[in-house]
Order: sequence, then structure tokens, then C-alpha cells
Amino acid sequence: MTRITLPGLFAALLVCICACVPPKDKSGVAVVNTDLFADAEIQEIYRLQDLRNTDSLLSYFEAQDPSYRYAAALAFGSVRDTNAIEKLGELLKDESMDVRYAAAYALGQIGNAAAEPVLLEGFERYDSTGESMKVNGAILEAIGKCGSLKSLQQMSKVSTYKAGDTLLQEGLAWSVYRFGLRGITDTSATARMVGIIANKRNWPRLRLIAAHYLGRVRGIRLDTFGRTLAPLAVKEPDVNIRMALASSLGKSNRLYVSDTLMKWLPRETDYRVRVNIINALGTHLYKNVRPAVFNALKDPNVHVQNTAAQFFVTAGQGMDATYYWRLAKDSTLTWSQQAALYAAAQKHLPPSFAEFRDPMNYQCRKRYERATDPYEKAAFLKAMGQFGWNFRYIYQQGAAAKSTTLRTAAWEALSAINERPDFFKFFGAGWPKVAKELSIYFKRGTMGGDAGVIALAAIALRSPQRAYREFFPQYGWLDTTLTTLKMPRDLETYHEVQKTVAYLKNSGPPDLYKNKAGKNQVDWSVLQSLDNDTRTIIQTSKGAIRVQLLPNLAPASVASFVELVKSGYYNDKTFHRVVPNFVIQGGCPRGDGYGSLDFTLRTEVPPASRYSEGGYIGLASAGPDTEGVQFFIVHSPTPHLDGKYTIFAKVVEGMNVVHDIQVGDLIKRITVQ
Repeated sequence: MTRITLPGLFAALLVCICACVPPKDKSGVAVVNTDLFADAEIQEIYRLQDLRNTDSLLSYFEAQDPSYRYAAALAFGSVRDTNAIEKLGELLKDESMDVRYAAAYALGQIGNAAAEPVLLEGFERYDSTGESMKVNGAILEAIGKCGSLKSLQQMSKVSTYKAGDTLLQEGLAWSVYRFGLRGITDTSATARMVGIIANKRNWPRLRLIAAHYLGRVRGIRLDTFGRTLAPLAVKEPDVNIRMALASSLGKSNRLYVSDTLMKWLPRETDYRVRVNIINALGTHLYKNVRPAVFNALKDPNVHVQNTAAQFFVTAGQGMDATYYWRLAKDSTLTWSQQAALYAAAQKHLPPSFAEFRDPMNYQCRKRYERATDPYEKAAFLKAMGQFGWNFRYIYQQGAAAKSTTLRTAAWEALSAINERPDFFKFFGAGWPKVAKELSIYFKRGTMGGDAGVIALAAIALRSPQRAYREFFPQYGWLDTTLTTLKMPRDLETYHEVQKTVAYLKNSGPPDLYKNKAGKNQVDWSVLQSLDNDTRTIIQTSKGAIRVQLLPNLAPASVASFVELVKSGYYNDKTFHRVVPNFVIQGGCPRGDGYGSLDFTLRTEVPPASRYSEGGYIGLASAGPDTEGVQFFIVHSPTPHLDGKYTIFAKVVEGMNVVHDIQVGDLIKRITVQ
């Protein structure tokens, strides 16, 4: 028997778990069948899920077979319809624990404040057998996705558990984490997570949740916990926890934390932890940490090298601007490092060093002009964007570019100039003329027919810093642009233009375009041809990655992927995006991240879809139900993606290749064996 005491109403409803009779079964609970491939009725529920047919899904809540109640409840984890909250609350009292679990998960996924009291009421207060623990744990996590600060504060005061209450402890930790991702934090909750990580007797999964809270959640400061966390981080044997703890040390800029990070960096054996250490150093006093990061430019791992170079773009200072320039000419560095160092030099060069500006800019331009690889050219063009007066040259290059990657890079550079926080000071008395000229470029960009450029230009036109609304009392050209976009292929761009029209109208948020259905109905015959021994081979320019597909998690996504593979779609596509110790992403037909085909898929996020370790493969999206052909592979655990991004596969061999992939590397072909 476990008793948890909390003050007030929350205690009465939520955490008073003590001995009593568990809920009675109505009719002898049948075993829930969770196999999507075993029952035509479950497949029909999945079809209704794809159609977002709320009324028909709700009718299954009354089905006699708990398998159908379970499947229908779970569907709302992806459908996320607030109209289902009350009915899902009724399922929290279902005789089947699996159905209750599905209902709790769906309520959390809906993420609406109206779900909080329903979840609180559904919490099983009396559970002498412990059979409700899984459901109660799910309810706790769900409250973290929709609850209030008051709930977080009260939840953080829970103090009494039995040793075997693992699901409750994890549910509570997940709840605090999910609250934090929503920007809702509290000092007592943070202290609780520090206590979890400091107690090495806690099981690894619980400590990992706490570590990700400390490392990922914004808005928390850990200065008072630095002396606890710093030595723990260095000695932590679990690399996944160690990575997150390294990130957490960026939230305390105390000198002893800086010293810990700098001494730890050259000794750390896992490149992913070194990446996180460098990123954490970005919040510390630059003059103290700069030697350690300069040394990291020569790290044996290219991800660490690139992270170190990027550090100087984001955290560098004028005192070292000419040194960045000198390093940028070092032929032993990769082009990506060199481009980042040119960017740092251009960005941070003080006005008093004006005599260096022209030769620095000239050399960066020559590197751009000599480069033949489109990703290399893009990197140097964006580096030139750090000197705002290059805006005309950058616009000319973007307008003339045949490569979509280069065009997109040009408009990203123009957008960066547009967003300079020192825009008025940098351009001086000439700023009104520059702003007007940029606004004309952005208008032209929205009329040029390139989806990537249109999206970037539309975003720039609604920049709050520039107030372009006064330049464009008429905006009919944007309505014309909307008619030229092909839906749903250009859905992301369509949304950006809609938002800009609303901005120029000075109206409220636009009613964004909604997809009526996914690509098509799931071809179950395609999926039934797959088994546990089926492997997909992603042959890249760096080697082979062997992948296991996960049709039980994401049947529509897997079926679509298999069809694309068999058609040869992925042959000779690139990895256009690589973020060290986060993801590699590829499959874009344009090669810049703004491409798709003429379909979208529904988001598929059952509760088992957790990015709990490196190697999970998800579908990129621009919001719910916008998935298509682009996929990503995570380098390490990324639980902040849970419940948002479809997981459809997992790497089973070749993670060394995943870790080697860099921007521009090729997907030669993908095969299903």
C-alpha cells in the first residue's frame, strides 16, 4: 500500500493512493488486442483516425470488445479533438486498464486545459493491488501536457513512495518535464529533479528523465545546484544521462562550473557529450572559456569541430574577430568550419577595425565563388550575410542561382540581415533606405514561384522589428501567390503567406489551411509482407545503415515509406540538415528542407513512440498532419520530440555511419530486404 499526501483538493483527487477495493469489472475483462494487423475492425478504426472522423470514433467507445475501445481512445492521441475530452474522461473508469491508459494518453495529447480536471477525477486513489499504477502514471504525465502551474506546484510536494512505485515516480517525473517543455516551471519542481539525479540508487530511466528536464527546459537557473551537478556530471557512467547533465551546466555560469566544463572537455570520450559541453560553455564568461573552445577546433570528431566553430558565431567577441579570420584561412580545417569562422569574423569585427573589413569580405566572397558544392557555396554566402552591407550582392546571387539550396541560402542570409538586433545602429542614417530596399526584395521573393524563397520572404515581411506593414497598404499580390502554390505539397509555405497576409491586414491569426485527409488509406497488404526479419538498407556515401521498420507504431507512414523506396524516390537525395548530437535529416526533393511531394501523411504518435535512445527514425513535419517524404535519425535520446513527431523505424546496425554523416552527404539508394 502506498500513501501520497498533498494539500487541498489536488490531494483529494490525485495522490491519495491507499488500501481499498479496486474498481470492479463489469463483465470479466477480455484481453485487449493491440495488433493492428489482426482485426479488420481495428483497421477500420485506423481508417477513421486517418479521416479524423471524430463522431464515428466516439461510437466505438461503447463497443463491447475492449480492443475497439482501446483503439478508438488511442486514435485521439493523434486526432487531438477537444470534443472528445468528456467521453475520454468516462473511459478513465473503464474496466480495462489498457483502455484507461489509452484514454489518459489521448487526453494529454489533446493538451487542452479542459482535460486537467477530467484527468484529476480519473486518477485511481485507492489501489491496494498496484494494478492501476500504469494508468495513474500515464495520468500524471498527461497532466504535465495540459495542467496549470498550481498543479505543478502541488505535484512537486509529493514525498512518500514505496520502493516499487516505479511507474508513479516516472509518471511524476515525466509530468514535471512536460510542464517544463510548456514553459511552466517551479523551483520546487527543479529541486525535485536535482534530487532524483543526485540519488544514484534511482533506476537509470528515472534519472534520465530528470537529466533531460535539467538540460532541456528553458527558463530555469541552476546556480544554486552547480556544486551538486558539476561533479555528478563528470563522473556519470551512463552516457545518455551524462550528455543531458553537460547541457544542464550551461544554466549555471558560476566560475567553478566553467572550470569543470573546461577540464572535462578534452577528457570526455563520447563526442556527443563534448558537443553538449561546448554548447554549455556558450553561456559562460567568454574570456575564461575561449581557450578550451579554440582547442576543440582540432578535435578528432567533425561534429565537435563544427560546434566549436559555431560557438564563435553565436558567443564570440570583437577582441578575437581578426583571430577568427586568421583561423578561417587554415587549410587543415573543413569548409564548414572555415565558413563559420568567416561568419564569426564578419559578425564581431569592431568598427575600430574597419581596415580589416574589405580584405576579410573579399576573401570570403572569393571562397564562395570558387566553391562548387552547393552546400559549401551556401555556407559562405550565409557567412557574407554577417556583414549587412552585402545585402545587394547576396540578393543578386540568390536571384541568379540555379540551385534551390543556394537560393534558399541567399534568402536566409537576407532574412538574417533583416533581423539584426543592431539594424539601426549598423546602417546608421541609411537604415530607412536599406529597409525599403529589403522590403522590395522580400516582395519580389514572394512573387518568384520558389516555395522556399516565398516562405522565407513572407516571414521577413512580418518582422516586428521592421514594421513593413506601412510599406504595403495593398497586399493583393500575396493572395495571388497563394493561388500559385500547389497543395498540399506547399503547405508550409502556404501557412507562412497566410500569416503574413494577416499581419499586413493587421487582423488576428489566420484560419490556416487544414488537410482533409492523409495520403490515402493504408495498404495493409504492403505491411503484412513485412516481418521482424525485414530490414531496410539505407546506402549512403559514408556506408550502410540497416533499419527495422515499425509498422505497429506508424502503419501509414511505414506503408508510404516502403512505396517510396520501391519507386526509387530516395535514390541520390541528400542529407540537407545535420545538427550535431541531435539529428541528420534527408529526403527533400529540393535539397534545402522546403520540398515535398503532392501528398501529406497524418501524424502517428501512439504512446509507445518515444525517442528514448539514439537511432530512432522520424518523419519531419511543419506541424500536425504535414508529414511527407523527409525523415530524420536522432543521434541520442530526444524525449522532447515524444508525442509530436512520428516514429516509423529504428537503426539496428550502422549508427557509426549515422554519426559520420555531414551536410551534403548522399543517400545513394534505399532497399527493403
